[in-house]
Amino acid sequence: MTSGVGLLAYVVVGLMTLPTGLAGRLSGWWWISLAVGILLYAVLRSDRVSRSAARYVLAPLFVASVATYLLATDYAFSAVPMVVFAATAAFLLPLWGAISLVAAQTVALVVAALWSGGGAGIGWASAVMHAVFQVLAVLMAATSLRERRLHEELAEMNEELAQAQGRLAESSRVAERLRISRTCTISSGISSARWQ
Repeated sequence: MTSGVGLLAYVVVGLMTLPTGLAGRLSGWWWISLAVGILLYAVLRSDRVSRSAARYVLAPLFVASVATYLLATDYAFSAVPMVVFAATAAFLLPLWGAISLVAAQTVALVVAALWSGGGAGIGWASAVMHAVFQVLAVLMAATSLRERRLHEELAEMNEELAQAQGRLAESSRVAERLRISRTCTISSGISSARWQ
């Protein structure tokens, strides 16, 4: 469905807590939400999951990605799962659906910033920044899907063109044989008329 970059991004979010010293300070709930997000994303990546079934996995992945951020808002990498979620949603939903989910995530960030007592300006600025990253991920995924569809259509058209060229070449060969046959028939008719 999507490349392994999303799974790698999830793992990096966990690994980057080690050099920053946050690994021991983050709550157990943060680690659980990150682990749930990794597992759900891995399920989405599975070839055994149909596109329609994958859509049902988006809701819990949405919750896990938002929870990962909200449980550690001071850890910047906590926002990465939301970007991965946004790109994944773009592969599974129409563009308006993916953008709607990005808007819902942004609203959750603003409400959390205001609820936690953070300044309204900082909450809005952070939410807008994360929304821009998510919209960029959605648009990149949508562009990738569109490019893939156009490539498939082009390959189909090329196949049809090759078949048409084959039919045209065969028709041309038949027409040439018919012309030669008529020429031979006319020529032999003229020759036989001379001998009589």
